[in-house]
Amino acid sequence: MTKYKVAIATRDPRTLYHAIRLMESLDIPFIICEPEDTKCTLARVVITCKDDASKITSDRLLILDEKLDIDSATFDFMTQFLELHMPRSFTIGIDPGMRYGLALLLDDSPLLTQEVISPFEAAKLTNEWVNLAKDRVALEPVIRVGNGSRLYMTLYLRALREIDGSPQIELVDEHHTTVTGGSNKSSAVLIASRSGKNVAESDYVLETKTGYIRSLKKLIRRLNNGSSNLSTPDAIAILKGDSSVREFVKSEVS
Repeated sequence: MTKYKVAIATRDPRTLYHAIRLMESLDIPFIICEPEDTKCTLARVVITCKDDASKITSDRLLILDEKLDIDSATFDFMTQFLELHMPRSFTIGIDPGMRYGLALLLDDSPLLTQEVISPFEAAKLTNEWVNLAKDRVALEPVIRVGNGSRLYMTLYLRALREIDGSPQIELVDEHHTTVTGGSNKSSAVLIASRSGKNVAESDYVLETKTGYIRSLKKLIRRLNNGSSNLSTPDAIAILKGDSSVREFVKSEVS
């Protein structure tokens, strides 16, 4: 008897479109069938809409909302697909750098991965993922941040503190987390799966090094699409914590 990983069983065109888009983004094989088709009983997960759910013989349903939120749908799908019904750990890994890799793991299994270009975007997405999971799992998250780049690590920590002042944060040794030919997202998965040391107040402090000033100027120029330069006094103010990166990024490009 043929087993199917995923069956998309709906007559609703919008749900069908969203379901196909979701599976293609995850690169997971699927079949498309009618809600009454017996193939539904052989699938690990059956994706459908609210109107078709009662016609399907399966207890492994994922009912998509009309307005698809890709992160919420991916989280719900992956917990079903990996059968993570009673997870014991919830971690978010951050790989800081010119581009920030992020990964959300339950029981060391990656559910969500993303890459963003600024520390405040990374902090915002972290907070969104924490709130998304809060309604779904009875676990407090551990946020694990790679310590390979002191500047980009600290910029992220400061940005996260502005949004959420009291998450549990660990700093993780990034040795052997860089995957040859891999992405920042892959490194974030490895960081999330490693234990680290608790963040200290000193980890929010940056020295006014020439290299940091140069890197900040490059970061601000890139975030403004080359249309704005950061002065040395402003870079020093950011390093001292008197200003933030966000203040020097034009709203229309952030």
